[in-house]
Amino acid sequence: MTTSRMPFTALITLVILTGDLTAQLPIPAAENGPTNHAVLLPPQALDGPGKTANTTRERHGQWSISAGVYFMQPVFETNPAFLVRAGGGNLARQVDFDHGLQIAPNVWLGFVSERGWGVRGRWFQFDHGAGASYVTNPGETVIGISALTLGQAPIAGAVSANSNLAINVGDFQGTWSRETAAWTHLLGFGVRYTHLSQGYRATIVNTGTVIDLNSAHNLNAFGPSFSLQTKRRCGETGFAVYGQLHGAILFGQADEAYTALNNGVLQQFSRGQTDVLPAGEMEVGGEYQRSIGRVNLFLQAGFVGQVWWGGGNASNLDPLGPASATNHNFGFLGLALRAGVRY
Repeated sequence: MTTSRMPFTALITLVILTGDLTAQLPIPAAENGPTNHAVLLPPQALDGPGKTANTTRERHGQWSISAGVYFMQPVFETNPAFLVRAGGGNLARQVDFDHGLQIAPNVWLGFVSERGWGVRGRWFQFDHGAGASYVTNPGETVIGISALTLGQAPIAGAVSANSNLAINVGDFQGTWSRETAAWTHLLGFGVRYTHLSQGYRATIVNTGTVIDLNSAHNLNAFGPSFSLQTKRRCGETGFAVYGQLHGAILFGQADEAYTALNNGVLQQFSRGQTDVLPAGEMEVGGEYQRSIGRVNLFLQAGFVGQVWWGGGNASNLDPLGPASATNHNFGFLGLALRAGVRY
């Protein structure tokens, strides 16, 4: 009896001990329930790179048109109106035409795409003359400027001479530009057409002689042209400084004609030839711009200079030097004023 109850008592003791051990073990948390442990958050996306100063202006296609005037004075190496001789012909004085500031209109029209490529055209015209006159003193004679012997007779009397210079220029170029918040640069290549003409007229009279002199030469030419422009804005004030260079090499037909009429006796000479005429231009100045939406109104004022290598002079002669002045240069100095709109 005592032997049969021992296994049952041992079993009861084992169950009690197992329950105590189970009570001491931690109770696992529910699969989705709260816990006392820190939660590791998923990685967060970082902000993009920090902002930097704006150095690029918004790009969009832009038209521009401007019109203005050059106040320019022609400058010649030599541009003789007549010669005054004295001392039996041993003393000679050349009197040149005196040119003042003259007005030359100019127009620009262009378009630049949002990628910086564009086209533009320019036209300007100069057409003005000058005059000179003189009455000889006792012992003096006057000689007109002519390549013809009938026009080279010395006369003691009065002389009246006039000259004319006319230039028409048309440029058409393809352009590429780069623009930042402070700078704008433009490079252009294209073609230029130029008509250049100069003329000379003089009348020399005394009591028994009348001499009429006429000479003219002109050039119609085409050739490649280039331009380089840059502009620096002065903050957000609307003011800027700019500079531009233009150049061309022109090829065309040049014609010359000379006439001398001495007391009704006529002498003439003419010729034509192919000519090459390089030309250069530089302008520097300031600009003020005011924006109204996408419309930009601007004013420009600057100094301008041009040179025409081998352009000659009114008579195309140098009486105190070589027989021809076709290799002599002339140019312009003056001011540029223009107003325009970009949109």
